[in-house]
Amino acid sequence: MLLMISRFFLKGLIALVVSTSVACVSPPAAEDYLEVGFRSPEQAFRSFQTAMAGDQIDLEYRCLGREFRLDNGIDGMTYRVGREQLFDENPFIKLVTQGKIVGSERLDAAHHLLTVRVKNWFVDQTFEVQLVREDFMEAWGEERSLFFDFASFEEHVFTDEDNPSLIYAVVQAPPDIDPSQISEIGFGREWRIAGFAASSALQPQSP
Repeated sequence: MLLMISRFFLKGLIALVVSTSVACVSPPAAEDYLEVGFRSPEQAFRSFQTAMAGDQIDLEYRCLGREFRLDNGIDGMTYRVGREQLFDENPFIKLVTQGKIVGSERLDAAHHLLTVRVKNWFVDQTFEVQLVREDFMEAWGEERSLFFDFASFEEHVFTDEDNPSLIYAVVQAPPDIDPSQISEIGFGREWRIAGFAASSALQPQSP
C-alpha cells in the first residue's frame, strides 16, 4: 500500500523543480478532530486526511480496511515503520491532505468510490479512493473494551416478525468474559479505505 501511494503521488513529480516547502501541511484544527468518524465514506476519507496532516499514525491505520491490511501485509507496527521511511524520502505524499472530494459514487451496499482532486500552484492530481463498509460489534466494561469483532448486521440484528418496529440484537460473549461486567454493547456499520488508484497524471501548473 505504501508503495502504491508513493507511485501515484510521485508520478511526474521528479520533473518539477519545486522547493520542499510546497509539501508543508498545516496541522488540523481542533474542530477537525471533533469531526473524525467513519459513518460515511466522505467522513472516513476526511478522517484519513486529518490523521495524516496531524501525524496521528494510529488514526491513519484505523482508516484502512481490514481486508486491505491483510492483502498488503500491514499491521500497526509495519505501517508505522514503513510510513516514516516513505514520508522521509517523499514528503510530497502529504499533499493528499489538501485533496477535495469532487465525485462520490455508491457502487453497492458495501462499496463506495470517491474521486479526489489535489490542485494548487504546483500540482493537479486526481485520484480515486475505494471504500468498504465494515459491520462490527463491541462490548465495553466502563472505560475498557471487553471484546470486539467484525460481525454482519444480518447475522446479529433482527426485527420482530409480529412487530417490525421492534429491533433486537443477539450477542455471544467470549467464554472468558463475565457478562455482568458489560456496561455497553454497540453494533455499527463503518466505512474504511480499501484502496487508492490514480485517475490522472500529475501535471505542473503555470504560476
